Amino acid sequence: MPWLVEDEAPSLPYIVYDEKDKPIVTIFSAQAYAESKPQASLEPLTDNIVIIGGSYRDGNDIHLTPLNKMPGSLIIINAIHTLLEYNSIQSLSIVYQLIFIILCIFIITYSRVKLNYIWNLVIVSIIIMVVIPLSIILFSHGIWLNLALPLVAVQLNEMLSENIKIN
Repeated sequence: MPWLVEDEAPSLPYIVYDEKDKPIVTIFSAQAYAESKPQASLEPLTDNIVIIGGSYRDGNDIHLTPLNKMPGSLIIINAIHTLLEYNSIQSLSIVYQLIFIILCIFIITYSRVKLNYIWNLVIVSIIIMVVIPLSIILFSHGIWLNLALPLVAVQLNEMLSENIKIN
């Protein structure tokens, strides 16, 4: 959803429609709702996601996006719309996560224990060069590859190996 041209002042309420002419965003002034007993009807807010934000220049909440300049609230609206339209991001199934974690831990531990520093560095670099593009490819299909657990395992491995050397 691109934002309006800066010189245009839309008449409010301003409604944005999708490709099927379905209204997806209604923009209106929050001033009527700012009092303790709102003057405006709460009906437009009922059972809807409400984002409060400003698009005026002095608010300094305008950001450069691939769609041009856009208020921060509209960036949030775009994110919510994307999640609602294209479903949420799924995590990798627990079986594949375990296989991935065990494989990463095994390869990194093996290279750390059996290989010298240079070859260990090469192996870990290759894993990183494979895992990052893999995570990008999976993410483009709506699957989140959690890299935190293998990294925690690597850190624990590093701490344990340093502890063994000290003792």
